Amino acid sequence: MKLSLSKRLLFAGTAMLLALGVVEGFLALVGVRPESYLPDAYVGFEGYTPLFEEWTDEEGKLWMRTVPSRRMFFNDQRFSKVKPASGLRVFTLGGSTTYGRPYRDPTSFTGWMRSLVSKASPEAPVEIINAGGISYASYRVARLMEELLAYQPDVFVIYTGHNEFLEKRIYHKRPSLPTGLIRMAGAARHLRSATWVKRWIEPLTEAGREEEKARQLLKGEVDAVLDKGLGPNAYVRDPEGQQQILEHYTFNLHRMVQMARSVGAEVLFVQPASNRSACSPFKSAFDENLSAEKRQRWQAYYDGARKAFESRDPETTFAMLNAAEAVDATPASLHYVRGRTLEATGRVKEALQSYQRAIDEDVCPLRALSGIQQRLSEACQQLQVKLIDFDAMQCALSPSGVPGAEVFLDHVHPTIESHRQLALAIVRHMIDEQWLNLKLEASAVEDCRQEVLAGIDRKEHAMAMCNLAKLLGWAGKHAEAYQASREALGLHADLPAIQYQAGLAAYLVGSTEQAQEHYRQALVLAPEYGDAHCNLGVVLEEAGDLETARFHFQKALEHGSAEHKARDQENLQRVEASLKKLK
Repeated sequence: MKLSLSKRLLFAGTAMLLALGVVEGFLALVGVRPESYLPDAYVGFEGYTPLFEEWTDEEGKLWMRTVPSRRMFFNDQRFSKVKPASGLRVFTLGGSTTYGRPYRDPTSFTGWMRSLVSKASPEAPVEIINAGGISYASYRVARLMEELLAYQPDVFVIYTGHNEFLEKRIYHKRPSLPTGLIRMAGAARHLRSATWVKRWIEPLTEAGREEEKARQLLKGEVDAVLDKGLGPNAYVRDPEGQQQILEHYTFNLHRMVQMARSVGAEVLFVQPASNRSACSPFKSAFDENLSAEKRQRWQAYYDGARKAFESRDPETTFAMLNAAEAVDATPASLHYVRGRTLEATGRVKEALQSYQRAIDEDVCPLRALSGIQQRLSEACQQLQVKLIDFDAMQCALSPSGVPGAEVFLDHVHPTIESHRQLALAIVRHMIDEQWLNLKLEASAVEDCRQEVLAGIDRKEHAMAMCNLAKLLGWAGKHAEAYQASREALGLHADLPAIQYQAGLAAYLVGSTEQAQEHYRQALVLAPEYGDAHCNLGVVLEEAGDLETARFHFQKALEHGSAEHKARDQENLQRVEASLKKLK
């Protein structure tokens, strides 16, 4: 009996499906998992140390805890190895903002989330784990997610976008494939058999070999350009490289959502926010093709604009800025001064645009570019993922409507109160989406606020602000460094390191009398503080008090470290030579 063509095709298809089912079942038994998310086609890593390891407490309970060797970059966190049947496990991911810098987890938005949930419902089986890594960009966040998939996550809260330019990356040309083939490959990723075949066949194909060659191998931990010793000067304008980084960022956003959905977890992104008004560009540069004559002319207009701004003459300021922009519109500093002038005259919307242009033109882009924010918004729309607009929140929290020192501690790290407001927005969203089953009463919110603030270690936070002042000073932001050091003093003035840093910051902004006072206070607290003796000697020498300067240089040589011995000898010899000339 002959079968019709349609029946033969039906039987053949059924047989193929049955065979595929048998193969899929066998591969499942031997542990082959479907590749349900894209691998990173842009970068790889030389080695990967897991973030969490098993740990048993004194009562014999088994936990997962942050590996000690990685606590330089991550908070020490723990969660139960076996998630409770009705529990909710939330991981927060991102860079130093998620980490909680310049402080730590308790005052980060993650810490606030944990405290809010605990106050609202003490018995709720909710684990909120801070997996934010200092200086982590989206490609490192995505790599970390691969590990976290094994820990039964329910929700990923992801704040990423500020660190995309921290590490030097080389993007090679990747092989292009037809759109139809890409879609077929995307569908096949959900099959164990396709994944198994790909693992064996792809390395043998020309496309597979080209794809592997296109991947740059990065170090296991962050290797920031800024750590090379050159600071912002290590950066040059690179439009093509910037575009490649934006494309990689977009790829990472899609990849992270794919990974979360492969284990049935939800994703919530946070739009990165930046300090606009209280943070000048890190590196402003001319168009490289601009002639020397035009550079001089631009500088004259720009200096005139700054002088007019300081004299509170907005009309002249705008005129000078317009003239400078006609010569060269690329220097970020021009747009920053325009933003400040617009803000001072109450033109908030235009001010925000100029400040963002300053960020976009910054040759050392340590704040999220508008391209980052736009691509995140677009990805959330395409992937139907929710987005918390933290940038708009920071604008609303700022008295002038422009985010500045009231809501940021530096260029990107929010104040403790801003972290709290972000945590509130995230927790409320999770309740609205029914990811969390609790009520957030006003009394619980207030109790949480008082408890967290009361638990702040003022000494630890003072040292955090002191370290921030060091970082800002190193980056050439002397006014911001001085402000950070003053805030550190307000938290804890009895630490010699803080007085010393305040002296250095005061000196760099030209407040030599204040610098002397801070160095003297540091020496009252620590009489054998070699660097404080040295710096006080320098200030006194510049002020003409050579005898006292010699005394402090002698003390620096006596108490200073071996690595500074040559410096201290040179200082002492110089001031003694000056004294001999006077005699």
